[in-house]
Amino acid sequence: MKNIETKWLEDFLILEDTRNFSQAAEHRNLSQSAFSRRIISLEESIGVKLFDRSSVPLQLTEEGKLFHSQARNLLKQLQYNLDELLGQNTQKKPNITFAAAHSLSLSVMPKLIHDIGQSHQNFIYSVEAIDVDQTVKTLVEGKS
Repeated sequence: MKNIETKWLEDFLILEDTRNFSQAAEHRNLSQSAFSRRIISLEESIGVKLFDRSSVPLQLTEEGKLFHSQARNLLKQLQYNLDELLGQNTQKKPNITFAAAHSLSLSVMPKLIHDIGQSHQNFIYSVEAIDVDQTVKTLVEGKS
């Protein structure tokens, strides 16, 4: 696996949110060309195109949609782990992982996780996008 920089993941999430390279670059305090190079570096590192640059506004590719929830969860978990390492997590929050089919992880789960997180803030939530057979297996094994 090639190196992926966390700033690239943050760039990806900002670009997905704004759907505009200029706005995302401004938000990240970068020139548009530097920001664009970072997105290209991320795509080259993972080996897929994340954005359909021919559409206006910018749209995620199917691979980009899958990667979105994974990148968001990865950054959230990394921040939690760093906070815990530095003793900044005064309360240890248990992690709850939901396993869901790829289509559900993109359509239903983000809103569900958001809604659950609003009313139950004592947990860290993540979604693992996997195929249906694997979802059942992780449930049976107690991993999700």
